[in-house]
This record gives sequence, C-alpha cells and structure tokens, in this order.
Amino acid sequence: MTILQVRHALKIAVIGYGAIGSFVVEHLIGEPALDVVGMLSEPPPASTPQVRLFDSIDALLGAQPDVVVECAGHRALKAFGELVLCQSPDLLVASVGALADRELEARLHRAASASGDRLLSRVVPLAALTPSARRVRPA
Repeated sequence: MTILQVRHALKIAVIGYGAIGSFVVEHLIGEPALDVVGMLSEPPPASTPQVRLFDSIDALLGAQPDVVVECAGHRALKAFGELVLCQSPDLLVASVGALADRELEARLHRAASASGDRLLSRVVPLAALTPSARRVRPA
C-alpha cells in the first residue's frame, strides 16, 4: 500500500526525536487525517508529546504504520531502512545525505522494489504531510 492508496487516517511512525523528529512529531499530532502511532528514539527522550514510545524497531513496525519517517541520521537509516521497507510501510527519509552511499541507496531501492513500497528520499517539506506546519514561525 502506498501513501496515495490510504483511505483511513494515515498511520505514521517516527524514528528519532532530536531537532527534526521532535518538530515532525509536534506538527503531526492533532492533524485529523493523521495518526502518529509511535516513535523510536535512542536514547529515549525524557518526555514525548502524546506519542507512544517503542523500544525496538520491530515493536514500532508492529504498530503497522503506513509511513515511517526517518529523522535519526545516517546510522539509523543504515540500521533500519531495509527492515522498514521489507515490513511494508513507505519510508520517508530526512537524512538524505546518507543516500550518497551508493551501496546503501541501492539496497534501499531493492528492498522498496521487492516489497512494492516506496523510498521517499526527496526533501519533502513538512507541509506536504500537514497544513499546520505552514503556521510555524521562524525562531
């Protein structure tokens, strides 16, 4: 199933809760067409805003997200990217610099092709997922 085929609230999982991940989670929560089903962060954050925190990638994928948003850096993409794509959700990659590693990029594209899912590796503004992000004011 791809993002365009979803007819229910889009279930989103987030990997990483640093500067990017916390921004993504904060702006996706409360959007009626979206359901943030959980997140994975190592180390776990002290607090998360109304999001279930999972302790492993397998547990996170057990929540059956439609899309996993990677916000945790190159090592996380290398560690989890193929597994995410093989488990069937689409993968939205924030750490696009990791795709300069041609071997990693090829492995991710093979995994996406084999499972019929998509590796979304372009820099996508958060507004593509939620209109509330348009209301964000620069700090």
